[in-house]
Amino acid sequence: MAITVKLSDVIPPRMMEQHREHIQDFLLQEGIEPDEQELGDTSMTERQVKELLEELASDLQA
Repeated sequence: MAITVKLSDVIPPRMMEQHREHIQDFLLQEGIEPDEQELGDTSMTERQVKELLEELASDLQA
């Protein structure tokens, strides 16, 4: 059973705004439809969140 979480539960609003395009691209690549009203309300599995955070971290280090 996969655990799902909302983006806003794991990514702070400021970081979400700074990386909005990257996050949206990741969601589309994973076949996840972003919440139209609020990106932070988009639900993902724990595994997907981990992958997204790893991508964002590698972008920050580059």
